[in-house]
Amino acid sequence: MEWRGTLCLTLLACGLHAAEPDAWRLIRSPHFEIYSQAGNDAAARAMALHLEQLRTLVALHTGIDLDSRPAVRVMGFRSAAEYDPYRVRQSSNAYYVGSESRDYIVMAGLDSGHFGLAAHEYAHAVLRATGADLPPWLREGLAEVLSTVRISARGSAIGGDLPARLQALKHEGWIPLADLLAANTEGGFISPSAFYAKSWEVADLVLLAPDYAPRFPQFVSALARQVPSSEAFASVYGKSLTAVETDLRRRRRVPIALGNTAPAAVEVTASDLPPFRASLFLAEIVTLTGDFSHAESMYRSLEQDAPGDPDVAVGYGALALREGKPDAARQHWKAAIVRGATDAVLCFRYAVLANQAGVPPDEIRPALVRAIDLKPGFDDARYLLALLESNAGNHEAAVKQLRAMRQIAQIGRAHV
Repeated sequence: MEWRGTLCLTLLACGLHAAEPDAWRLIRSPHFEIYSQAGNDAAARAMALHLEQLRTLVALHTGIDLDSRPAVRVMGFRSAAEYDPYRVRQSSNAYYVGSESRDYIVMAGLDSGHFGLAAHEYAHAVLRATGADLPPWLREGLAEVLSTVRISARGSAIGGDLPARLQALKHEGWIPLADLLAANTEGGFISPSAFYAKSWEVADLVLLAPDYAPRFPQFVSALARQVPSSEAFASVYGKSLTAVETDLRRRRRVPIALGNTAPAAVEVTASDLPPFRASLFLAEIVTLTGDFSHAESMYRSLEQDAPGDPDVAVGYGALALREGKPDAARQHWKAAIVRGATDAVLCFRYAVLANQAGVPPDEIRPALVRAIDLKPGFDDARYLLALLESNAGNHEAAVKQLRAMRQIAQIGRAHV
């Protein structure tokens, strides 16, 4: 009988070990939610504090309104092997994905060696908050520059060399600036490694070089208006691409002190995250990456585990919308609301789809009322409800909603 007891203990131990990858912890700070699969709260706390300090620096030196977005979710896996099923590029151990209402940073690990990667991906969340549509080379270049930020008790600094990018530039040889401006991260005229390296080199120049930095805001403004990069260099800096390339060759990169801008005492809490919730987040991430078949498989499994859960219906709806199936999305979101979903944005997005589909006002009104109950300052929901009431002849109700708004919305602000 002794061998049987040993076998049972062995099988139990194996079962516990197999379940470990599903064990997640949540480390929450004011502006970040760090989801750690590694079971290492210390590393997750350090990541949260590092990102809070980075956020303080970005807000102070750019003036970007970062409060308009919810807390950034950082998913940190136990290892590269655990990360692999969610990897989007073979060469990358981290990436950013976002939607209208959520930012995710997905990483193979959370230790201090990943701080630079986290900073790079956080830059994409910052750029999303600006709403600016910038060319790929500047988006990735600025993210690379942000990854050079060093934070210590003595102060912070940005800039300086990135050895791996310098090595790529040395290996590739001189890359014409025109080739970079015509390329993107998925390919084009230069290799991905050369793209990131050259993007960093040029972004460092326009953001930090004394002759370029003062006019950087005007440069970004021009690019956001879809002015071609070559024309923006000429109009803002009065320089041809050849002149910019000369400046790149002469550039000596040195770290620039940013001073001691540590945030006030940051409260960090820790709690367990049920595997079901972690799987929901991962399914949302997979949806945002565009791997729709994988996402659908994950949602099917989740629905089997928790039939009738409103968040599963929310996820199904988001997947359907990204697949170009608005009617299916509307039905899933209607089911989520019936099941008790408490997301004001979801209620509003359902109402927009329903309105576009010609659903009777009496079926749309409850969703908008719920959105406003959940979020009284939701001007877009109030505006759409005012239009709905006005079109139905309920003018007094329409005026009531308009008067409750903080600012009058523009026609067309309502979007999915």
